[in-house]
Parts: sequence; structure tokens; C-alpha cells
Amino acid sequence: MAEVVNRRAEVVLELFERFAAGDTLIDIARSFAERGWPIPRTTIQGMLHRQYAREIVGDELFQRVQDILNDPERAGRVREAQSGRHLLSRRVNCSICGRYAEIASGVDVVPRLRCFQKRDHSVSTGLVFADSLVEKFVLENASDPRFGELVQERDPKRAWIEAYPLSRKREIIGSALYIQLCRTGGGRGYYARSIKIEWKKIEGMQVSRPTC
Repeated sequence: MAEVVNRRAEVVLELFERFAAGDTLIDIARSFAERGWPIPRTTIQGMLHRQYAREIVGDELFQRVQDILNDPERAGRVREAQSGRHLLSRRVNCSICGRYAEIASGVDVVPRLRCFQKRDHSVSTGLVFADSLVEKFVLENASDPRFGELVQERDPKRAWIEAYPLSRKREIIGSALYIQLCRTGGGRGYYARSIKIEWKKIEGMQVSRPTC
């Protein structure tokens, strides 16, 4: 029992020291998992707020971490980083409520696009699966004039594959496409198996959002 308590204290102390030194929650969670401590990122974040940790790490370190957590500039930086980290961040709408689908990820979670705005229409699908569908759509339509106008490249398909950074791809997707996260099944939980993709403009005319 004493050994378990000591190990827990070591984990808490390391967590606070690394977070105060600038390590991200994801990096810390990944490091713990690699060492046989599969602690979800959300659990790690909660540990940083627990008052009992003060007895382990001391008042000074505990308060320093609280100051970092409560820094409004940090919250803004986190939101900004999360919004641009993935190809489809804030680029996919829930087909039911129209809100942006969120990206759920973590050490013990397969990254997914999801919408949990209301309990009766939870929808989600694998992020890698959704990315592959969008990439396929873009590459299959690379010769389409609507796509060519946006990328302004002699070889749009090659530019997309070899030249464009993630930020440019996100810009093009946001300008060119409507992407809906579709639901299947019934009851209170809906788990999407596909997404629907359509052009935003046809011959210069705005079109309605696709319905699943």
C-alpha cells in the first residue's frame, strides 16, 4: 500500500514539475502511457486542479501551476492550436444541429469527429476515415474548374499532394466545400458511418448545404 501511495506521489510531482516547465498535457499523457501509466489527458488535467496535490508538491509549485491554468492568454492559445492542428478542425458541420463537429482525442482515445451538443443526436466518426474521404474528394476533383480557381496552380493535384501545408489545405477546404457529419442508426445514440461533401458554389451561385 505504501509503495502505491509513493508511486502516486511521484507521478503527481512529476506532472506538476513538467507542466510548470512548459510540457503540454498531451506530451505528458503520452510519456506516462509509454511508461505503463495510461492516464487520460482529461484525468491529468483534473489532477492539476486537486487541492490534495498541494501537500505533495508544495504551495509554491501548486500556485504556479494554477496561475498557468487560469491564464486567459493560455486558453486562447490552446483554442487556436486545436483549431489548426487537424485538416478538418472546424470544417465539418453536424447534419442535425449545424454546429461544428469537435475532435475528440487522447492517449487512450481513437481520434474522432463528434457532435454532442444534445444527448438525443450524438454523432461521431473516425477522424482518419473522415480525412481520407475529404482527401479523396479533393484529388478526384482536382481538375474541376471550381477547384482550379481556388488553388491557381498548373497542376492542382500535384500541388495538393506535394506542396501545400496543412494551413493552406484547410483554407481551401473552408472556401470550397460543405462537409456534413451524417448519422445512422436510431434511438438516443447515433454513430455516423460517413460524411457528405459538396461544393459551396456552382457556376458562381451559392448552394444550400448538403443534407445526409
